[in-house]
Amino acid sequence: MIKKHKRRSRFVKRFSRIARGRIVNGLIFFVCLTILLVATLIPTEKIAQDTLGMRWRFYCFLDDVFGVKCASAGLMRSFSAIRRGQVLEAFEYHPVGPPLFFFLVLQIPYRIWALLAHPRPVPSILRWIHGVTASVVIVTMIFDWLFLMGGRVL
Repeated sequence: MIKKHKRRSRFVKRFSRIARGRIVNGLIFFVCLTILLVATLIPTEKIAQDTLGMRWRFYCFLDDVFGVKCASAGLMRSFSAIRRGQVLEAFEYHPVGPPLFFFLVLQIPYRIWALLAHPRPVPSILRWIHGVTASVVIVTMIFDWLFLMGGRVL
């Protein structure tokens, strides 16, 4: 029994060291940067209609196949509206879009700091602020999906 406890303890320590390491921070940095770049480079419906002369429609797998509204429906348009400086329009596309966009933007310097400071941890106050902010964004997204899905501009 004691040996199993020590093995589990070593595994937990090793996993937490990896989770706090450069790989995870680098992966999150890359994912956030990619999302922001794609969101700002993909044209919205108006831009596509003006430049291509056709209606640009975003398809959602959940909506098309199962008829279930997706929690991320309108996020790309919301991000694109923020890029153009139209924050009120961004809230119309998706009410969680602007907070999520700014959360992703703030991930970039946070992850750079974490990568440069490795193996030292980021100061505890920043980790606490990051955890609270991430929790608020996630809970808001879940609340939006469960209760506020109707009336979304698509």
